[in-house]
Amino acid sequence: VTTAGDDATRDDSWPYGTPVDDAYDWVLGSDVTYSENSFAALCWTIKRLLLRGVAKGCRAVLAHQHRVSGKHQSEPEIVDLRLTGLAAAAKAEGLVLQTLRTEVEGTRRISIIEVKLKLEKLTIMTVVKVLLLEVS
Repeated sequence: VTTAGDDATRDDSWPYGTPVDDAYDWVLGSDVTYSENSFAALCWTIKRLLLRGVAKGCRAVLAHQHRVSGKHQSEPEIVDLRLTGLAAAAKAEGLVLQTLRTEVEGTRRISIIEVKLKLEKLTIMTVVKVLLLEVS
């Protein structure tokens, strides 16, 4: 979902790993963090969307349902291996995850997570290189 400067809203979706030409204000994802096999491509795509929208202050926010086994998933001390895997994939792409809020609904624990560019790795050359690679 994206918001343009003229307050128009558009719903777009792409397969993970697909280059994107537009710049967006917001990238919102729900039910996209359950498949560990897609974490690398998901983070690759989010990084490119954030880089394309860096001048607009693009933000990426994901809803993550903690999927754990063996115990009640509403218990906060349980390690969520999927979230750990997503954080590792994000780090490999120069991204960081920040949990904005976590709520328990019945037996489910849901977190709202912002995905951010790791600022010390972000340079003008990084942005230019990524954008040029996608054009060629």
